[in-house]
Amino acid sequence: MVAAIEKGYPQKEIAEASYQFQRANEAREKITVGANEFVVDEPSPTFFTSAKRCAGTDQEAEGVARTPIE
Repeated sequence: MVAAIEKGYPQKEIAEASYQFQRANEAREKITVGANEFVVDEPSPTFFTSAKRCAGTDQEAEGVARTPIE
């Protein structure tokens, strides 16, 4: 394996596999749900993290709130 790494073989194989995956994805030969097929055209909810906005909740103790911004 050391010799293969020195020759760059694993990196070359990863790059080739990545290229083939992206090419198939863009040509829609490979379906990726939510990326190139069955995509929802509505905006995702935006979340924030703030202890102030979750005052009086159990999340305040953790200091993290996962509340959608309206």
